Amino acid sequence: MQRIWLNAGFLSYHPDRSRGFREQNWGFGAQLDLDDEWALMGGQFLNSENQHSHYLAAAWQPLKLGSFDLGLAVGAMDGYPRMSDGDWFLAALPLLSWRGDHLAVNVTGTPKIRDKIDAMIAIQLMWRVW
Repeated sequence: MQRIWLNAGFLSYHPDRSRGFREQNWGFGAQLDLDDEWALMGGQFLNSENQHSHYLAAAWQPLKLGSFDLGLAVGAMDGYPRMSDGDWFLAALPLLSWRGDHLAVNVTGTPKIRDKIDAMIAIQLMWRVW
């Protein structure tokens, strides 16, 4: 069953509180659920380093944990100065989701990766439009 969801970006939390990261990462995004395991997603947002980022990804969530789905989002994003000088780079992120009839939540995160990526957890609230 195909569904279309819209979102207004992310809320994020960074364990390293000394860096002053932006944690309200507003923007606009969309997700197309192709079936119960696969989705396509894309959008733009103001990232934690106050830069504009864009993303395109495919999500695969084959694991079902009660009413939650677990898997990976794999795609490309830009806008992070310490990764490819802000240009596009490939990324794979864990993805935990809950979907209701009209509201859904995606949760993802990254570990700290050398001096390129800081650890974070992000939450995305989505509204179903179709």
